[in-house]
Amino acid sequence: MNFVYLIASISICLTAMVGKSLAEDTQMETSWAPDVSADKETICEATKTADADMKIDVNGFMEYDDLLRLIVWNSKYDLKSGNKKFAFPAEVNWKRTILDRLTKIFLKSCPAEYVNPGFINVATELFMIYQNSLNGTVDHSKLWKPFLPVLDKCLDNAVPLEIVGTAFAATGVKITTKKGEKEDVLILPPLETADEEVFDIDTIVDTIWWLFSFSFGTCYWRSDAPSIWSSRYKRLFFGDFLMQLRERWLNAGAEVDFGVIFGDFNLNLNLHNMRVCVTSAYTINGLADRQLVRSVPVGPPGSGVQAVLNKKTSGHI
Repeated sequence: MNFVYLIASISICLTAMVGKSLAEDTQMETSWAPDVSADKETICEATKTADADMKIDVNGFMEYDDLLRLIVWNSKYDLKSGNKKFAFPAEVNWKRTILDRLTKIFLKSCPAEYVNPGFINVATELFMIYQNSLNGTVDHSKLWKPFLPVLDKCLDNAVPLEIVGTAFAATGVKITTKKGEKEDVLILPPLETADEEVFDIDTIVDTIWWLFSFSFGTCYWRSDAPSIWSSRYKRLFFGDFLMQLRERWLNAGAEVDFGVIFGDFNLNLNLHNMRVCVTSAYTINGLADRQLVRSVPVGPPGSGVQAVLNKKTSGHI
């Protein structure tokens, strides 16, 4: 894909529609060679797609045309700004209420100089497109009502983590000792089987998992019955947001460059720092040994092995 060509094509389509063109300094790293006629048709079709019709195939590897669509929708609506919220059907859109809370809790806690809020904005809105793409989505908003007060209390009481690092890479967090002194604690997020190079992780799904995991570690003690609340919270979130995406989660495809989809972010740095913030939340709340791992099978891709579940390894990211 030639980036200059891609931006020019999107600009031409948008100009034809609403007289709008993309900024010339938009930055993305790309590596594919385009099929000019086919790409242009897909790009122009994507610029005209109504919110409710924004869907891709979330089963198995991501197709090239779907990658193009995600790039177009991100670019057209400047999703990093956080100003665009797609209007999806009610049975899908209720999920935004939950994701908005998780996003606010995280952004209030993890410093923007380490995890760019625009990166989180892009991830959550693209994830909503994933949710709109699922079959048989049901409105479970009533099931979530008992969980929202805890998340709201958690948001009200959230405070910025004092993350420390070098060259914008997070390495630890400041804590207050029993003597009232500040102390830097080295944070080493646990490595998981899912982090092995054999897996092609879908960054959109993965980012939402870390938002959830952060809320789990941060909000655990805000419930009157934390062990009961947390286990039910995990089960409900997984069932409503992640279960139908397990096939895509670790098998997005080796040729999919999520840096292209997200745009002008240092993807690896933001993801690394996000995981440092997650582990910091568990550490500060005395839950380091209970940090969740991705609830996803890690059997060999295409082998049909579903019983082998992800687990922590002896290493660190």
